[in-house]
Amino acid sequence: MWVQTGAYHLGGLYWLIAAIVIFIIAIIALIVALSALARAGAARRAGTVYSRGAGEPGAPGTGPEAAKAPESFRMLDERYAKGEISREEYMQRQTDLQSKV
Repeated sequence: MWVQTGAYHLGGLYWLIAAIVIFIIAIIALIVALSALARAGAARRAGTVYSRGAGEPGAPGTGPEAAKAPESFRMLDERYAKGEISREEYMQRQTDLQSKV
């Protein structure tokens, strides 16, 4: 029969516990980094701006592309979307506006 004669000595196992915790944190960080890279790559392939959330830098409509589009282009897009002008007229006006910018 085995008799216990005192406290357990876990001093040698603390380094192992610390190593396991660090390993788990590293795995989680790797997963987060890979998912961010995958989202950025997909956005780059699609030709869109990588979005980190609405209203934050990097969100759609907040990049340098949005600043380049003057109000006249937005007004022209709205008129075409409402059906006020035909496609031919839209294309002609867009070409005219681009030559002025």
